Amino acid sequence: MLKELTKEDIESLGFEVDEIKPRVFAITNFLSKAEIDMVFNEVSSYSEEHWRHRYLEEMKRSCLEKFGRDDIEELVAEGLLEVTWDFADKNCAYQNEEFAETMRLRAQQIFDIVGGLQLNGFLVVHRQYEGTDLKEHYDQYSDKLIEYAAILYINDDYTAGELFFKHLNLDLRPEPGTLMIFPGTEPFTHGVRVTGAGPVRYNLPTFIKRKDPAGDMAGWADFG
Repeated sequence: MLKELTKEDIESLGFEVDEIKPRVFAITNFLSKAEIDMVFNEVSSYSEEHWRHRYLEEMKRSCLEKFGRDDIEELVAEGLLEVTWDFADKNCAYQNEEFAETMRLRAQQIFDIVGGLQLNGFLVVHRQYEGTDLKEHYDQYSDKLIEYAAILYINDDYTAGELFFKHLNLDLRPEPGTLMIFPGTEPFTHGVRVTGAGPVRYNLPTFIKRKDPAGDMAGWADFG
């Protein structure tokens, strides 16, 4: 049985933390102002070519590594893979590998307190432009190894597009530089409201998984 992450655990590392609901944490100083500006300037400069189709290309590559095949539709039909088909231009690789590793190490120390957990890394940028949302879901639905989800927020000048938790009666607009952490289980079913006209909404999501799967089958969760 894993230790349950607490507000006191996170604060012991020098982070400023709000526990908005039990086990829903907002680390408000995860990034400095200079780091926020750097990441925003990077991700907002990506070309449409970089965004377009990167999701499915990365998925095929991962499927080859995980299953030895890249027939995505068949993997979905067999229940081994979950795909959000309209994400082809909403997820792309974060290009600053050096700073991604800095962020990963900074966040990993939080989960080292719990023990037995590994953070995937801040490898993906998610964007939502006008009229797009993220359907409600919980992360263990597609990957039983996920213990926690973490979302790093880069801007808050977009219209609507609130993060919501279905069962907690909670809608949030995290400030830039905030790292949200919450469990991947069904009580923490979440999504994002439809984004309105104006600036694009950016964040970097990641997942924290058990190190020792003990035979559990991991599904697709890195980009879904």
